[in-house]
Amino acid sequence: MGKVNTYFEQVPLVIAKRVAYEEAQLWKGRLVTCAICGTPVELENCKIDEVGDAVHDKCYLAKVTAGAKPRRFKSA
Repeated sequence: MGKVNTYFEQVPLVIAKRVAYEEAQLWKGRLVTCAICGTPVELENCKIDEVGDAVHDKCYLAKVTAGAKPRRFKSA
């Protein structure tokens, strides 16, 4: 194998912040689909599940607690 040349350009912080801000403005108010129920959810209000998909908080809570059994506490 030959030698592989890699080159990394350092981007000034001011430019990186401007690009990040522009990206955030581009996606502001956008809707994505909830991975659980399939209905739209705003990016600003969504939660992220363990896989990295956008979900409603109520949908995720229902999914996580669906298989849980209620505990019975013994009185001391």
